[in-house]
Amino acid sequence: MALSQQTREPDNVQLLTFPSVDDRMSKVSVVHVDGIYDKGRTRSNRAEALAIVGEIMRRLKNEKLSQRSIGVVSFSQVQKDLIEDMLMDELSKYPELEQKALQSDEPIFIKNLENVQGDERDVILFSVGYGPDKNGIVSMNFGPLNNQGGERRLNVAVSRARYEMIIYSTLRAEQIDLKRTKSKGVEGLKNFLAFAERGTVVFPAMAVGIKNKRNLVTLIANEIAERGYKVDTQVGSSHFKVDMAVVDPDNVNKYILGILCDGENYYETKTTRDREIVQPSVLAMLHWNVMRVWSVDWYESKEKVIDRIMSKLNDIKHSSVEGCHLEQQFASNIKNNTFSINDESVVKQENDCETEYVFADITPICDSSGIDTVISSVSAVSCQLRDIIVTEQPITNTLLYKRISHIWNLNRVTSRLQIMIDSLLTSNYYQDTLSDTIKIYWENANNSNNYRSYRINSHRDILDIPIIEVMNAARYVVSQQISLPVEDLKRLTSQVLGFSRKGTNVDYSTGRAVSNLISRNVLIEKDGVIFSTEKSS
Repeated sequence: MALSQQTREPDNVQLLTFPSVDDRMSKVSVVHVDGIYDKGRTRSNRAEALAIVGEIMRRLKNEKLSQRSIGVVSFSQVQKDLIEDMLMDELSKYPELEQKALQSDEPIFIKNLENVQGDERDVILFSVGYGPDKNGIVSMNFGPLNNQGGERRLNVAVSRARYEMIIYSTLRAEQIDLKRTKSKGVEGLKNFLAFAERGTVVFPAMAVGIKNKRNLVTLIANEIAERGYKVDTQVGSSHFKVDMAVVDPDNVNKYILGILCDGENYYETKTTRDREIVQPSVLAMLHWNVMRVWSVDWYESKEKVIDRIMSKLNDIKHSSVEGCHLEQQFASNIKNNTFSINDESVVKQENDCETEYVFADITPICDSSGIDTVISSVSAVSCQLRDIIVTEQPITNTLLYKRISHIWNLNRVTSRLQIMIDSLLTSNYYQDTLSDTIKIYWENANNSNNYRSYRINSHRDILDIPIIEVMNAARYVVSQQISLPVEDLKRLTSQVLGFSRKGTNVDYSTGRAVSNLISRNVLIEKDGVIFSTEKSS
């Protein structure tokens, strides 16, 4: 589900969500836990922690489920510490799962409400923690949620999941008494729990309004339904709605086509750019097939409009079948060893800046006994660092820490490991960055001169990608676009580097790269639009 902001009143900025093509099946669910909030003593909820650790272990043991990264968010630091301690105890029984959980490209994180900003995972497990105490009494004190701005912290916390969120809660929505508190954060929690429990957003009655059952949307939906398709109208959980969404006959949990009309939703959107560019573009990014239907066309000739819709649906179905056929044919060719490079058309590579990331070939130390063994192996670690830098330059010190930690089979990067590696790198050539903690290492100074590449398919965290690579990706984007707004440049740069979503760290890194290029006069900014000062080749 994508988010955007629109200003509807001068001092009232509202957050809009855009529906996904699979919104017919809710990706937010709740697991009601039979537990208690130990208010008087530990201030934690042990039953919720047990349930979350059990779910993590279940996913790690399942080959398919373990492909999706996991994050855990709790309301309180105490609950976060309890879940972390219980998970570490459980993982210690399964070394192979411990490595999968902590050494993957996106290791499991466990954070409380106040520290989770900027982190994303495929699946988020959310522990409310608060709830009835041993006497069945529910306090309206929900920690940071009760403070001013608590609703913003809740919004950050519940938007960390890419694909799925599961809420573990002893508390139920109806147990939150808004007469006993004026906190917007607590009100948000009540609505959020109600949404998870019921699968729908709780809107005030006035917000829904009374729709004319014979309006354009209903008329068109009825015509499509008469031709054998199921159609949902007003699809979406916020003010923005897809007027009509046609259900995929082959998968009732997905939509095959979204139809936008020039009705109420259209004219309530304040700007032409939002109506004609932003909304269709965001829907396309969310894998919607989208088409427009204009009321004037309908009233002039509804048959032509219906024919156009049915033709679009047939094209989508045909392309889907054709795609499946090509995939099956390709798989068959591979299986029968009939695939040949001669079967493929040759396309000239025009992007000379983009290269594949090459990893140093270093055999992991599987029998490492811990950080003490690493510290006593100075010579071996020095050789490994040299090989990594020669092969993977430019490389940040933060990634070097992770690479050595992985090679020596350590659970995590510790301060002792960082200090050791820093001491072994004192004679290596490096460049300072705009960060106080990140350095970029090269084999020598000559290799750093006129470096114009950026590398893909490395599975690096954005903060582990040298700023020079992010700058080079931004230069390439501008060279292809001639000029573009700053935010579009940052978004496209992140996509070129392989990041489909622009989180806090990605936004920070791309913004830092653009600012650096502007300060070097490689790029110029005028009225929020970026231009290149470099001559195109």
